[in-house]
Amino acid sequence: MIDISPSLLPVKSNLILKYAKKTIELGVKRLHLDIIDGKFVDKYGLDDEIVDDMLETYHQQTHLDVHLMVESPLDYIKKSSYKFASKIYVHLQNDIDHLIELKKAIEFKGCEAGLVINPYDDINKDILNVFSSLLVMGVVPGMSGQSMLPNTFERINTIKSHCTKHKPHITLDGGVTKEHLLSLNGSIDCCVMGAAIYSQEDWINVLSELLISVK
Repeated sequence: MIDISPSLLPVKSNLILKYAKKTIELGVKRLHLDIIDGKFVDKYGLDDEIVDDMLETYHQQTHLDVHLMVESPLDYIKKSSYKFASKIYVHLQNDIDHLIELKKAIEFKGCEAGLVINPYDDINKDILNVFSSLLVMGVVPGMSGQSMLPNTFERINTIKSHCTKHKPHITLDGGVTKEHLLSLNGSIDCCVMGAAIYSQEDWINVLSELLISVK
């Protein structure tokens, strides 16, 4: 079984909290919060105030995974509301020493630290074996609605083969469709889906059917 972790990035800001509430009521086990500062990638993500509200309001109802696409991740990790996150993901672009520092800061908050691997990142075996949760990007991060890159599944298998010290929890993010969910069942643990859900006219029915398909 694969968990579906909806990303509310495609939703208009004034509807995000309403959509989050309904999404949780439909039975999702995780929500994916994309935090983008407009510098790390050329786009902005969820409003800081909305993120704080979601973390404080919904952390007892579902898992909340924070994906930091920001230039100064430590500044965000230190925010008081982030103690309510289940996982906080940071990117591989940081050097090894800085990644270890970020991991310790996340764990000090009482959260699980996760590592993001972009499509064209070099795969560092040592770093892979430090993090027990990996977020593998199937697209270049920052833009909603992209199609998944064709070598993504092969890349996931390569990443898994390099994890020799533990079996990581692997989440795939970017361009995931219902067909991908069915073909990936058993090979990864979770998929992030944004536009495939919230850009649909009847998104509630779409999400309900997706949840049934992965049971």
